[in-house]
Amino acid sequence: MKKLCTVFFSCLLSFCLYGCAFPASSVTDLMRAPKLTEEQAAVNRALSAALGTEDYKLKYPLSGSYRSAYVFYDVDGDAVSEAMVFYQPAIEGSSVRINILDYRDGEWSSIYDVSGEGVGDVDYVTFENMESAEYKNIIIGWQLENSAEKLMSIYTFEDNRLKSQFDARYSQLLIRDFNRDGLMDIITLSMRRNTLTLVTTGRSGALETADTLELYDDIKSCEQMLFGRLASRGQAIFLDVMLERASYATEIVSVEENRLVPLIDIALLYSQDDREATARQEENFALTQRPERILCMDIDGNGIIEIPSSQPMLGYEDYDNDNEEDALYLTTFSVFQDEKLLPQFQACVNLEAGYLVKIPESWKERVSVVSEGNPNRWQFIEYQESLNDLSHELLCINRVAQGDVQDRFEKNQILLGSSQGLYRFYGYLPPMQDDGLHLTEAELKEMFVLL
Repeated sequence: MKKLCTVFFSCLLSFCLYGCAFPASSVTDLMRAPKLTEEQAAVNRALSAALGTEDYKLKYPLSGSYRSAYVFYDVDGDAVSEAMVFYQPAIEGSSVRINILDYRDGEWSSIYDVSGEGVGDVDYVTFENMESAEYKNIIIGWQLENSAEKLMSIYTFEDNRLKSQFDARYSQLLIRDFNRDGLMDIITLSMRRNTLTLVTTGRSGALETADTLELYDDIKSCEQMLFGRLASRGQAIFLDVMLERASYATEIVSVEENRLVPLIDIALLYSQDDREATARQEENFALTQRPERILCMDIDGNGIIEIPSSQPMLGYEDYDNDNEEDALYLTTFSVFQDEKLLPQFQACVNLEAGYLVKIPESWKERVSVVSEGNPNRWQFIEYQESLNDLSHELLCINRVAQGDVQDRFEKNQILLGSSQGLYRFYGYLPPMQDDGLHLTEAELKEMFVLL
């Protein structure tokens, strides 16, 4: 009986370990389209009937608010939503197509079908008052095959047809009412041409390119294009860019009377012509430079964007090129006010773990961080001429995966922020020392910010 039980449990274990080892399916076979709602299913039946086939592939927008292949919107202004469906026929080389269906007498029926742009994907779809407050334009971004850039197409829907109003290539874009005339404008960034372009409605009522700004030619990439407030002088676009040798900087561009005005002017600082940058421009540019991919953000939640710059922390100043990736940096966050960048606070930013710790005044020029290459555990120490001297530990922050066994500080750890996905963050404060560097629990929670 004992031998029989052993055989049974061995077979059971084998089934648990290998029971799923059926012939492997491809990733495509394992992927399934989302289950259709009743309304989407009705539209799909009407589309198949209009096309005379069910052999097509639905195309889902990759970004934006509309992520379904079925987009319901009142495109003709009759107070009844139409259905816009993106699909691709199952024929090699076929382009993405748009089919618009109307709901009449309790049934969906196709009223228009047209080819999109290229054979790539749909980047996004949105509806905005670009040309008139009376109706919305349809804006579609197309992912083009074998192209680093995308194509933005702006349409109206007139007489049951899409009418193209404006096209532009872009790498990234922002849609806002930049000139505050009540209609939306678009700023496109082209990395192929290194230009920023403002698209708005001209005096004739037609969409046009109002201004183009030439950026620095040697920008390798734009990591982020952000719209937000300045400390004074309204709002602006913040471009976090990567320059040579994987260094990062920020260009700030304001929109003034339909003109794009650079406030940092990276192109001027690197230009070879007779123009010379002022001392203030050079100082401003220096306050945006950093070796890490730290992006502009509104850390304080007041709507004003902070711009980062970095320098090595204490003890990391003399790291050579071979060990540069192991260096840790102190980041200064500044705001743009009265034509210059004004530092607001400093922080230690743990990019990989996803948080920052603001540095109090008492810690400046006295505290450094030791991580030993482990982003899940940062030790803040009073710097005593060497990073190997850990005798004056002030704070330890641990990132712990939920379910992991806690370390020796388990009973004394302070939960920081909210859980971030699978992780939680804990801080440990050693017993108080009379050195002017000790933190309270309240101060630590105020200093810790999740990214």
